[in-house]
Amino acid sequence: MKISCWNVRGLNKTEKCRELNRIIRSAACDIVILVETKIKPHRVQVQKNLIWPEAELFTNDSQDTYGRVWVLWHPNLVTAWFISATNQFIHLKAEDKQTGCQFNITGIYASNSMSDRNALWRDLVSIANSYPTVPWVVLGDFNTVRYTNEKVGGRVLSECQLQHFNDCIDTAALTDMKSVGDWFSWNNQSTAERKIMARLDRCLINQEWLAVFPYSLLEYGAKLFSDHSIMHIHADKALPRVKKPFRFFNMWSSHPKFLEVIKSAWDINVFGSPPYILCQKLKACKAALKKWNSTTFGNINDRVQLCKKELMAVQSELNLQPLDANLIYKEAAARNNFMQALKQEECFLKQKSRQHWLTLGDSNTKFFYAAIATRRATNRIKKCKGIDGNLIEDLDEVKNYTKQFFYSLLNQEQQPNSIHVGPTRRLDSEALSHLNAPITDDEIVKVVFKSPKHESPGPDGFPAEFYQIAWAIVGNDVIKACRHFFSSGHILKEMNCTFISLVPKNDGADSLENYRPISLCNFIYKVISKLLADRLQKVMNKVISPNQTAFLKGRSIHHNVLLANDLVKDLHSKTRGKKICFKADL
Repeated sequence: MKISCWNVRGLNKTEKCRELNRIIRSAACDIVILVETKIKPHRVQVQKNLIWPEAELFTNDSQDTYGRVWVLWHPNLVTAWFISATNQFIHLKAEDKQTGCQFNITGIYASNSMSDRNALWRDLVSIANSYPTVPWVVLGDFNTVRYTNEKVGGRVLSECQLQHFNDCIDTAALTDMKSVGDWFSWNNQSTAERKIMARLDRCLINQEWLAVFPYSLLEYGAKLFSDHSIMHIHADKALPRVKKPFRFFNMWSSHPKFLEVIKSAWDINVFGSPPYILCQKLKACKAALKKWNSTTFGNINDRVQLCKKELMAVQSELNLQPLDANLIYKEAAARNNFMQALKQEECFLKQKSRQHWLTLGDSNTKFFYAAIATRRATNRIKKCKGIDGNLIEDLDEVKNYTKQFFYSLLNQEQQPNSIHVGPTRRLDSEALSHLNAPITDDEIVKVVFKSPKHESPGPDGFPAEFYQIAWAIVGNDVIKACRHFFSSGHILKEMNCTFISLVPKNDGADSLENYRPISLCNFIYKVISKLLADRLQKVMNKVISPNQTAFLKGRSIHHNVLLANDLVKDLHSKTRGKKICFKADL
C-alpha cells in the first residue's frame, strides 16, 4: 500500500492539477493527502476531477473556507470512513481491501499560530486515547520541528518552543517513521543570505502500526511546483523471507535439559589442531540446538499459549474437585511451567530487542515487541541512493550495490607515507619477559567470565553467555584453542571471519556513505584480542611518551588542553615581553 502527502501551496492552476495527476498515477497511490489546497468549496469537484477523477474525497470545508486538507483514495483499493475534522486535520478510518488491514489515518495542516497548534496537539492526544489499540498514521505539514537541528537559517528556535510538540508525540505514543530523501522538507526558495530550510513535513506512527506494517518507509520526493517535498509512504506488511544465520538464544539455558544437549553434542571425536576441534564441536552443537529447539523446546509463543491452556484446564478441574490432592499438585506444576515459559519469552524478546538496560521480571513483553519492531524498521535498508545520486528501489539491486560498494571500499590499496622514525622507546627485559610469558588458564577464564553480556555474536552465533553457562563442558577446548594461537601465531579462518553490520550515522540516511560498517566478531576472536590487550596494557606506559596524555589508563587528553590554556594565558601578560604561539597538528 502506498500513501502520498503533499503541501501543494494551492491547486487552482490547471497545469498543477495535471502534473499532480501524473505523479499520483506514476506512484500508484492508494491514498493521497493534499494540504493548503486554497480551493473554495464550489471549485472542489472540478479540481478533484483534474487531479484524480476516479478517487473519492473528504475535505474539511465545513471547518475552513478554503479546504485546508483533502484526503483522496481509490475506492477499488481502499475503503474509508470519516471520523472527525477540525480546521487543522481530518481523521479517518481506512481499510486496505487487498489485505483487509484496518487503520486510522490523520492528515495534518498545522496552523502558523503556536496557540492554535497547541489545540491540535491536544486533539491528537485525545485521538490516541480514544483508539489505543488501532494502527495509526499521522502525516502532513506540522509547521514546526522537533529538534533545533531540523531548521537552518532564520530565527533561532529554543528547546522550550519545541516542547509542546514533543510532549504531544510522547503522550500519544507516536514515533517518526524511518525516512530517506531530503532531510529538510521545506525551504523558502530565497537567496543564500536569507535561506531558511526546515523539516516541517513528517509522518508519525504508533506501535500498533509498526506491528502491522513493520517495514514502513517514508520517502521524501522532489519539491517541484511547491516549496515542500512530496512524501511517499510505503506501507509493506512483509518483505521476502531470507534464511537467517544461527543465533544462540539465552532462554534455552533455562531449560533443565539444556546442558545435556550441549554435552551430548560436544562429546564427539574430532582430530586436528585445538582451534579446528573447537570449531567442529561448535558446529555439532549448533546442529544439535537447532534440532532440539524444533523437537523439544519449540516456538516460545506457542509454548506460552500451551502452558496457559494446560494451567486453565487443570484449574477448571480443580474448581470441581477443590480438595483433590493430585489436582492441587498438577495445578502448582502447571503454574510453575507457565511462569517459566513467560520468563523464557521475556528473555527471548529482551535479547532480540537489544534493550539491555531494562531488567527482566516486570512483564515488559509489550515494550520489547515495540522495541523489536522499531529496531527492525530502523535497520532495514529498502532503498538507497547510488553513485549517480538516483534512488535504487529494487531490493535485489540494493543488495548488489551494497555488496559492491563495501567490497571496493574495504579493498582499497593504501599507499603508506614514508616517515622518518626517530629514537624509539624500548622495553626492558622484565617487560619483554612479561609479554612473552605463556598465557595461563586463569587469564583465559578471567577474560571469558568478565566479557560483557548481551553483545551481538559473530558468524558462529555463540555469544559470551553460551561459554559462561556451559563452561564446565566447553572450557577445556576453549583454553586449548587460545593457547594454541599464542604458541603458533596462527588463527583459523573460521575464527577470524566476521559479519559486517551497517549502522546509520544519522536519521534519514539514504546513501551508503551515511552508514557506518561495524564488524561482529566471533567470541573466541574477542577473547584472544582481549588477552593481547591485557598483556600490552601493562607495558604501554613504558613505550608511550609521558607527553602523550591519551591512550593509557590514568592519563587524560584534557591535561594537555589545560596546559595549553595556561600557556596561552601567559601570552597576555605585559610584563613578559612579546611572544608568539605556534600550533602544530601532528
